[in-house]
Amino acid sequence: MSPAAASAHWHPFQNMSDAMAPLVLTDADGLWMNSSDGRRLLDATAGLWFCHAGYGRREIADAAHTQMLRMHAYSTFGDYSNEPAEVLADRLSEFAPGGPWKIMFTSGGSDSVETAVKYARRYWQALGRPERTVVLSRRDSYHGMHTAATQISGIPANRNRYGDLLPDTRLVARDAPQALEAAVGELGAERVAAFVCEPIIGAGGVRFPPAGHLQTVAEICRRHGVLFIVDEVTTGLGRTGTWFASQKYGVEPDLLLCAKGLTSGYLPLGAAWSTSASPPPSGKTVRCSATATPTAATPRRPPPSPTSTTSTTSTITSFSPPRTGSRVASQAPRLPRCHRRHPDRAHRPGRHGLRPAQRLARG
Repeated sequence: MSPAAASAHWHPFQNMSDAMAPLVLTDADGLWMNSSDGRRLLDATAGLWFCHAGYGRREIADAAHTQMLRMHAYSTFGDYSNEPAEVLADRLSEFAPGGPWKIMFTSGGSDSVETAVKYARRYWQALGRPERTVVLSRRDSYHGMHTAATQISGIPANRNRYGDLLPDTRLVARDAPQALEAAVGELGAERVAAFVCEPIIGAGGVRFPPAGHLQTVAEICRRHGVLFIVDEVTTGLGRTGTWFASQKYGVEPDLLLCAKGLTSGYLPLGAAWSTSASPPPSGKTVRCSATATPTAATPRRPPPSPTSTTSTTSTITSFSPPRTGSRVASQAPRLPRCHRRHPDRAHRPGRHGLRPAQRLARG
C-alpha cells in the first residue's frame, strides 16, 4: 500500500493506489508556506491559482468572524435574501465589462459553469426555441469536474472513462475562429445554445489567445445569436491586470463566470454574471425591463482598476472601498421569456408560488 493510500483522505486528480507520500502543508503567511517536514516553500502558483490576497490575512479572518457571529448564512431562494449577498452582488456588478449585470452566487468554479450551461438551455426554452441545446467549447479547455463541466472541457484525460455525460456538446479547435464558424454552420445556428471559453486557457497549458481571437469569436456568437459564455474562474478578479481578462481583450460576454480569486480561497464561493442584454433568435440585442419593455442600455461608469499593494511578505490585489447606496433599483433582471404577450406575468406568481424568473434561477 502506498503512503498516501494509508490515509483516509482521498485526493482529487490522484490515483490513490500508487500515490507517493503527500506534501503536507501546515501553515502559511503571505507568499510562504511551511510543510510538516520542516521546509519553508514559496507558493508560486497561489494555491490552485486562487490565493490572490496571500495567506494569513487577519483583516479577512476578522471580517469573516464578525459576520459569522452576526449571521453566518441564509438562503436566497425565492423572495428571500441576506444583506451580505445583496451588498456583494451590487459591488461586483460594477467591476465586469458590459452589463448591467445580475449575479447568481455558487459554491465554486465548476458550480458556476454548471449553472451557465443549464441557464443557456433554459434560456432558449423560455424563448420558445427548445431545439437550441448544443453547447460548444474549445479543445484543451478546462471548465471543472461537475457533470456538464467535465463534458465541455477539452482535456482528454479529464473526460475519459466517464461516457457521454451530457448530450449535444461539441469541441472546436482551440485558436481557430473558423472552426467555431464551421461548427455553427454544420449544426445550424438554430440548434446552438452557447459557446463557452476561457480567455486564457489555464489547466490546458496556460495558452494565451492570438491577437484578435476573442473579439472574432465573440462577433461570431453575436452574428448567430449564440450566447457567449466566458469562464473567468482562473483569470477573474485582477489576475491579468484588469478586473477581468474580458476587459483586457475587449469583449463583453453574455454570461461571465468566476470563483477562486473572489474569496482568495478563504471561503468557497463562485458567481455567474448574467447581463440584461440578450441575443434573441434574430441575433439582435434586446434589453428587457421587468415588464419586458425594450430600453436603452443603462450608462455605466468604467469599473475601478485593481490596485497593487506591496508588503514585505507578499504582493496582493486589494479591492477599492465599496460605494454606499450603489444599488440601482432600475437595473432589472434579464427575463428570457420577455413576457411580450403577457407583460403582467413578470410580476404574477407562477407554480410553487415563484415568479417565472425565479423558476429559471432555481433550475
